[in-house]
Amino acid sequence: MPLASAAKRMAEAALLVSGAAAASRGRVRGRTLVLAYHNVIEHRAAGRGDTSLHLPLPLFRHHLDAIQRFADVVPLSAILTGDADSASAGRPRVAVTFDDAYRGTIRLALPELARRGLPATVFVPPGFVPDATFWWDDLGRVTGGLAEPDRSAALEQCRGRDADVRRQHAASFAAVGAHAPPPGDDLRCTSLGELRDAAAAGPVSLGAHTWSHPNLARCTPSELADELSRPLAWLRQEFPAHSLSAISYPYGLHSAAVEAAARSAGYTMGFLIEGGWLPGTLADPLALPRLNVPAGLSADGLALRLSGLFTRVPT
Repeated sequence: MPLASAAKRMAEAALLVSGAAAASRGRVRGRTLVLAYHNVIEHRAAGRGDTSLHLPLPLFRHHLDAIQRFADVVPLSAILTGDADSASAGRPRVAVTFDDAYRGTIRLALPELARRGLPATVFVPPGFVPDATFWWDDLGRVTGGLAEPDRSAALEQCRGRDADVRRQHAASFAAVGAHAPPPGDDLRCTSLGELRDAAAAGPVSLGAHTWSHPNLARCTPSELADELSRPLAWLRQEFPAHSLSAISYPYGLHSAAVEAAARSAGYTMGFLIEGGWLPGTLADPLALPRLNVPAGLSADGLALRLSGLFTRVPT
């Protein structure tokens, strides 16, 4: 382990048992934090797409240990129904969510959660089911990492649309793609059958992640209506007992128009990718915050955030 990383780990461990962490825990008693994961893979692997999204399974298990130590895990649906009362007085509540419905999430993360009896929600983009890869992973593979300028251009110029990003970078894919490491199965979107098996094994609920994962803030009104209505209808048809009227906005990008369209489409909850702890009163349920959990976050680092440090806690 590099010296800087080792020093950071030591500092996190020391802070976790400090008076500052203990005092901060008082601020989050009875509060709710929604965690936003993306994918879980067997082992850390360089050059495999956008590596910030793919958490190694051993680390994910340590994350779950930390979550169970400091919080009570509740279903996402309990947030709006008022059934999210903590089983242990004074402990915060955590809802575990995953964006993109990666196969690694379905094959590795959900069974680990099920073994512990913990609920989770997966936000699915049905247009990628089954087996499709995502532009950010493929571009990261062929370029050796996803650079921020490429990401910004993809979200704005290409409006986050998978086919448009691939056309813009066609030369890179053609020149390097044949020599780039192939995408692992865990970096592909899952299949309908795997989703059904996971839902049956539970406790799992499913929400929408639009149909084709565009930047909703750059969609036309007709595109918005299509991207929001199709996945909700698909979920209700394929998973009537497990679907939620909830959406996770791709890339965390939204606007007042997006929220209004989501409400019109029938959603009762809309989730961002940042923002920290939920407010005590959910004044705007179509713009609810989450805590993004990157692959580089240690278990102690997550525990500090569950203690109320390094996260926004609304008054």
